Order: sequence, then structure tokens, then C-alpha cells
Amino acid sequence: LDRDPSGELGAAITFGSASGCATLFLEFAPSWKQNRVIESAFIVLDPMPGTRRGPEDVEIDAWRIGERWSPEAISWFDKPELLPPSASGIARAAPPMPLRVDVTAIAMHLAEHAQNDHGIALTAGGGSDVGASFATGASGGNAPRLELYVR
Repeated sequence: LDRDPSGELGAAITFGSASGCATLFLEFAPSWKQNRVIESAFIVLDPMPGTRRGPEDVEIDAWRIGERWSPEAISWFDKPELLPPSASGIARAAPPMPLRVDVTAIAMHLAEHAQNDHGIALTAGGGSDVGASFATGASGGNAPRLELYVR
């Protein structure tokens, strides 16, 4: 829910900053589930160039989004429910490097229950410093992506 004053998604999402909790809601084209057996899956976010990183690692949690949602309808007071399975990852403080969260259990669940695929959310609590910023793809940089290893 990192939005600029106009309500648009900003160029970066910052996890673990002193400004509080952050959540990034992601939805991927359904073609990733077709005719594949998932061996492993990762959500990958690239560091936002030119941003300062805090001195502490930031724990990131990934959750299955439990209901339909639209970016326009999400607010801090009205957001979709987050359900298991879940996963955790670490955004390293230094040096800036991509965030890779192992979401294999979530991807397998969504592939088996396609009717319940409403996306994946990444969340992090607030921290005591500037946190770690990653590109959203909204204005430069690579958008978050789902990396699949299949057979």
C-alpha cells in the first residue's frame, strides 16, 4: 500500500521503515499454472536504485490473498484477507540485492485451487530506520516477478 498522494502506486515499495507496515499486493497472469508441475517458486523484487538502505535486515512475509480485490479499492482500512499457506524471506540490509522469497507452498496451493487464486501479498512490519526499498515497475525498474521452476 505504498501509494503517492494521487493514489497511484509509487516507483518503490519500502519494507521495514520507521513509517510503519507495508503491504504489496501482487497478481500474476493465470498462464503460469498451465500444464506444469511446480518444483519451486520465488517472488523476486529488484532493489530500487539510488535509495538508502537501513542497517538491519527486514523480515518479509508472503501470504495467499483470500478474496478478489482491485488496486483502486484497497486502503489501510479495507484490504483483502490474507490466508495460509504463507512463507518468509529476508531483505538484506547491505549490499543492495534482489529480494527472493520462496513461495513454493503458496504457488502449489494456488495451482491446485485455481478458483482461489487472487494473488500473493508481501508484508513487513515497521522498523526503526529507512528499511529496504524495491522497484514496483510503476515508473522504471523491473516489476516484481514470479520465478517458477517446473518439470
